[in-house]
Amino acid sequence: MSREHDLWVIPLICPGCSARLTAESGSVIFPCAACGVLWEPEGETLTRREFHVLSGEGSIHIPFWLFPFQVDTRETTVSTLAGYRGMTGNINSLETERQGTPPLVFVPACTGMATHLMVRAGRLLTIRSPALALSKTFPERIMAIGSRERDASLMAQTIVLATIGEERRRSLSFLQAFTVKVGRGKLCAIPFEERGERLLHAAWALEI
Repeated sequence: MSREHDLWVIPLICPGCSARLTAESGSVIFPCAACGVLWEPEGETLTRREFHVLSGEGSIHIPFWLFPFQVDTRETTVSTLAGYRGMTGNINSLETERQGTPPLVFVPACTGMATHLMVRAGRLLTIRSPALALSKTFPERIMAIGSRERDASLMAQTIVLATIGEERRRSLSFLQAFTVKVGRGKLCAIPFEERGERLLHAAWALEI
């Protein structure tokens, strides 16, 4: 008998330590605060997702998908951070050891954030390409994760395109052969301070 329309009920219990997973409205991936890991329902099981917590001060952590990517246009292929930053017109200095690494596109993964704010946050972080220092502690508060990897990868192209206004102004034919190819995504949590209805990351001068 076909199981195409079967409904599975998966207990939100951590397979690693048997603690109850944190579940909020709209969540599609669930953190275990006891283990410091994330679990994603796939079929009848829970699958562990790679997850990094970034260092910094903040009262709440916003989840982001991080995708390595390359940009293909009619004239060229750009697959390094140095090449991509040149495309964006970013003149800030870049550490030598990072110049040849793949660029990363940041895609907000939380629920409840307006699309234009998601694109803005992703655009600013992707352009700035901050060096990512990892934290050893699991955050107390994480906004609910409301997008799966495949959904976030679709938004990644929109965010990358939003970062390269300089190229679009220089060449009207730029978009005719423009594509973004993303690699395997990883989830990370970035700390922000709550300032009324705004969220601030002071070190990166980022407010959303």
